[in-house]
Amino acid sequence: MHADSASKLWADPSKHYAGRLRELAPDTDSITRTYDARISVLEPNSSVRLGMTARLTVDLATPDGFRTLPLTAIYDPDGTPRVWIVDSKTSRVAPRVVTLAKLQKNAALVSAGLADRDIVVTAGVNLLHDGQQVRVAESQTDAAAKPQQK
Repeated sequence: MHADSASKLWADPSKHYAGRLRELAPDTDSITRTYDARISVLEPNSSVRLGMTARLTVDLATPDGFRTLPLTAIYDPDGTPRVWIVDSKTSRVAPRVVTLAKLQKNAALVSAGLADRDIVVTAGVNLLHDGQQVRVAESQTDAAAKPQQK
């Protein structure tokens, strides 16, 4: 897994450093719901010291065929990532297994399991059950939807 990034040290924000993701925790922290990550600075100079804090910017460019979803869309009850897909005719949800290529701070890059025009639930995914009828919020696009239980 590779993620290219650029970072600025908080001690000296005038300098930018290229970095590469070298380790990403497989699960979120139970309290913060964030992923622990380790970034290697590719060309450090003498200003970079072990333990320094930096602001990290990650390139989320999506290769063809991949889709980016908010992490809140991923439902993972048993170690197999899924999303809830809304049937546009019946307004009922069904789970669908997806393949995750990358996880970012607030996004998941999905490499398989989604099709064009799928309506994916992005909020409240832990409260839904198969076949439940929902109402798609009107302000959402057909690529992402927030369900409202009926």
